[in-house]
Amino acid sequence: MLQVFFDGYDITEYLSVLSDFQRNLGAEREVKLAKTGDGVKGKEYLTTSYNENTIPMPFILRYDLISKRRALAGILNVKEPKKLVFMDEPNKYYWALPSGDTKVSEKSFIGKGTINWIVPDGISHSSTIKPINAELNDEGVWEFEINNEGTEEVAVDYHIKLKKESGFIGLISEHGVMQFGKIEEIDGYDDTKTKEILSSAPSFSNWTRTIQKNLENPINAINGSLRFSTYNGKQIITLDKVGSGLNWHGGVLDVRFAADSNGELGSDNWYLYSEIGFEAFLYDQSGAITLCFFDENEEAVFSFVVWKNTVTSYTSIASWGVPGKAMGSTSFIASSDAVNPFRQDKGYFSITKIGSSIEVFLLGKKFRSENTDLLNKKVVGCQVFIGQHGNRIINEKYVSMLFLKKFVFQKLNIVKWIDLVNRYAANSDIYINGTETKLYVDNLPQGKDEVKGTKWFKVPPGKTKVQLALSSFAELESATAEIREAWV
Repeated sequence: MLQVFFDGYDITEYLSVLSDFQRNLGAEREVKLAKTGDGVKGKEYLTTSYNENTIPMPFILRYDLISKRRALAGILNVKEPKKLVFMDEPNKYYWALPSGDTKVSEKSFIGKGTINWIVPDGISHSSTIKPINAELNDEGVWEFEINNEGTEEVAVDYHIKLKKESGFIGLISEHGVMQFGKIEEIDGYDDTKTKEILSSAPSFSNWTRTIQKNLENPINAINGSLRFSTYNGKQIITLDKVGSGLNWHGGVLDVRFAADSNGELGSDNWYLYSEIGFEAFLYDQSGAITLCFFDENEEAVFSFVVWKNTVTSYTSIASWGVPGKAMGSTSFIASSDAVNPFRQDKGYFSITKIGSSIEVFLLGKKFRSENTDLLNKKVVGCQVFIGQHGNRIINEKYVSMLFLKKFVFQKLNIVKWIDLVNRYAANSDIYINGTETKLYVDNLPQGKDEVKGTKWFKVPPGKTKVQLALSSFAELESATAEIREAWV
């Protein structure tokens, strides 16, 4: 006995299908032809259309007819097509519903009738979904090879998961192209910017003595010490103990610059804004301050020095250069007059280093010079030296106002990768429903992502190759196509 299920119910619990039940070879075809010209035999073929499929199913009821009729009437009372399965083909189903009156003629505990099943789409569908995984072809392109073993073209669903995000998804076949997102969407960009690495504000508390030599000039003794003090409510570095020696002698402190936003230590191109107090109240005073930038090996790269050792005038020198080679200098008057660029209430200057070029801004002027020794030299920190000359000490013979009051160091031209958030994120569930012609991302419809001109395509019987396109920066974790085959 043939078992039949409709809308999940086994209706053969109530009826038996008669042995003369048969199904047609597909739905009714309507062929359109057109007359040809006079004297020409036959007609010209235009089109073929398929109507709904009708499946008459004769049946018989035995005993308890009233309760069986009522049960069947309830099951068949549907307002839209439901699954209809004939168990001689358990792997197929129809979307069907009963048509017309289903009359039952009754005689001696036996009832006979016919259910006319209407199948609007005219075809049967596979009860199983066929998955096809994407594989890399010989050209390195992800590709689905779909083998449709049915007799009808069918829609394809796609499940895509990414290792790395993408801004675009494309599906390409000989039958059409489906595109979502923006093919020109980028993953990110290199952002070149100035990054402040170290600033003296609000204090010099991270300056310590870790290097036990004078980097700018090892002849100069560092058997003295420096201390923190305040000037106008702000912290400064000044001389504490002068030490002794035949040349310059004093104390040192140093600072290590922090890593940049990429986590990289060292600056090849950099900018310094600093303020130094260097003001003599008497013309026979002397003193010096040095800023020496050093590399990872604690070797001097570049130094800036302000000094006065004459005892006959206020003339002082600001000079700068690389080890053993001067790159520039200028003289100034270190008195309390307004002409002193390093007077205690002023003292600002800047240094810009790009490649082999140095630019010092001082006295309202820019001093530019080149030295190939600076090429590709990264500085990781700075040492400050403050001292006195010869047998002099900290008294009326020492420059009255001598201190470092501001130090702001910036790394220039940091190239930092700015990662943009792309529309199809890594690990998101991307579902392209070919039946609904809709894109879903994490179960949410994304209709706005469909590119104008997209042609949703189905795959006909036989083999079809569909290529998957993603953004150049994307990485695929998995991609599966699914079809549900169908037959007339």
